[in-house]
Amino acid sequence: MSKNLQAFSIVFLGICIVLGSWLISKSLITNHVVIDESNNEQNRYDFITIASDYFVIFDKQKGEYWMKIGSSDWEKQLSFSNLAE
Repeated sequence: MSKNLQAFSIVFLGICIVLGSWLISKSLITNHVVIDESNNEQNRYDFITIASDYFVIFDKQKGEYWMKIGSSDWEKQLSFSNLAE
């Protein structure tokens, strides 16, 4: 009985190792997702840190920017294109 149990245990362990390896390999396969580059909303804003308490957010699409100094509120500033007009 002991030899049969040992042989069964070795076969069962082998099956578990093979099955576990197969499951891990299947979970590592990535699905190729095509990113739509026409949508520029993700790269629309730039967050610029000038100093530890001086921040600027620049909107690339409209050319507007907001500034925050210290604990004050965000203030919309004139865009550079509006200064020439």
